[in-house]
Amino acid sequence: MIKIKVPGKLYLAGEYAVINPKHYAIIIPVNRYLKAEIIPKPRLNYSEIISGKKVLKIDFINLKPNQKFTKFWQEVGQSLIVIKKYLDFYHIKLQNFKLIFKSQLVDSTFGKFGMGSSGAVKIATIKAISTLYQIKLTPLKIFKLAIQTQTENFAQTSYGDLAVASFQKPLLFQKPQSIEDPPLIKTFTWPKNLDIAIGFTGQPYHTIEGVNKYQKLLENEKKPFEKKSNELTLTFYQKLCKQKNIYAVFQQISDLYWNFDQKNDIGIFTPKLQKLVKIAHSFNMPAKQSGAGGGDCGITLCPSKIKPKLIDKWQKAGIIPLENEVL
Repeated sequence: MIKIKVPGKLYLAGEYAVINPKHYAIIIPVNRYLKAEIIPKPRLNYSEIISGKKVLKIDFINLKPNQKFTKFWQEVGQSLIVIKKYLDFYHIKLQNFKLIFKSQLVDSTFGKFGMGSSGAVKIATIKAISTLYQIKLTPLKIFKLAIQTQTENFAQTSYGDLAVASFQKPLLFQKPQSIEDPPLIKTFTWPKNLDIAIGFTGQPYHTIEGVNKYQKLLENEKKPFEKKSNELTLTFYQKLCKQKNIYAVFQQISDLYWNFDQKNDIGIFTPKLQKLVKIAHSFNMPAKQSGAGGGDCGITLCPSKIKPKLIDKWQKAGIIPLENEVL
């Protein structure tokens, strides 16, 4: 049996702006995982894929590029098509298998935590099958294969979740100009003494809704935000690498999103996310949404000694703390 795991992610800076090429984001992997186990089943005439109580039986050997999948299996299905095409190109003899997913990125009560579960599924599928066939793929190659699964949504996604799931390190990311172009990906080491606290609102959010609202804004409304986002994201990256003045820049990033949302009514800060931020501010700690906002997680940078008190206040406000560390 082959076992792999793909981490969840959080955006620290650059959300929304990074959807468009030439804009930056800082994304971190956390120790909450999608785990996959794969077992060869050469004698079967179909492959079996299991996620929770859901089971997909499919003939991987004869899988067609135009194969249709239900909504639940869409990410897995498109990833199967892409990796099979890659294996076929190198004339690798195929066999069926059993692939089992176990996720810490979703919850039976609340659904998705906003930690990149869809992207993690794609990376895990590609990585598991390539490992089964003893194909060594670099993180960049895994990323490039994964973006082929969602080319039809190029204007509505940054691919940042795929990048951090592939490289599994904190990174500065810039979306490629086109599907063929290389992305800018710079990995870095997370500061040893910099702790984070993550809170989940319990309200899962479909990122595409916020993205659509953002893309409909006039250019003179988006450009100042995108310019400032780039400036602050690059400054924050430099501060993280140098481990200096980190809190002050993170507060500026938080203010940027707060003011932008108030002005344009995108819905980034729900009432619970507003509470999350205000509670962090009561401890003089900077905080913001991670990702598109809405029902996604909120995140604050805070000293370890303050974290228990902050989490206690979050819980009393109905915010669910997620105990995670940056990889």
